[in-house]
Amino acid sequence: NPHYPEGYNNLAAFYINKKDYQKAEASLNAALKLRPTYGKAYFNRARVYTEQNKIEQALSDLKSACTKADLDNSFGFSIYGKFALEHKYYDDAIFAFTQLITLEPHNAEGFFSLGNAYHLSAKFNAAIKAYEQALMIAPGDMRCLINIGESYMKLNEFEKALAYFEKFDIRKAPHVALRIAECST
Repeated sequence: NPHYPEGYNNLAAFYINKKDYQKAEASLNAALKLRPTYGKAYFNRARVYTEQNKIEQALSDLKSACTKADLDNSFGFSIYGKFALEHKYYDDAIFAFTQLITLEPHNAEGFFSLGNAYHLSAKFNAAIKAYEQALMIAPGDMRCLINIGESYMKLNEFEKALAYFEKFDIRKAPHVALRIAECST
């Protein structure tokens, strides 16, 4: 049925499985022309673009899936943020994870991921704040403790870094012993 966007999306899934990305993209374009808020079509087209190494187009479609579409935006923002982080589009990752934690203010993983995006974009103070929020939700998360320490190291605040590194059992993360030694010299 030419007026059924789900049909075009299903046809695109068939073409994706056959690795015929041109036909998949054409089908998804048709679906989105019929329903511009069709989130699954944006996600599938992002997949098609990713398979063709068209990262910026994929990123754009993931953002559209979150901001224009009729989907659960928490899930979408999480996928969009992780994709952006993986491909080093840190501003997009910061946007996506900020939207995620706005929708889910008790999502420790969202705050952790936001901290990673800030850390990787050398915004260490913002990273520390995000990691500390994650720790408030998930006390004792070793990843947050390590990353806060690492962020303080980048800021040359070795005493603060040491305070975080000393909060967990070194036997569980022996590489941190080196960081503690660096803070102490």
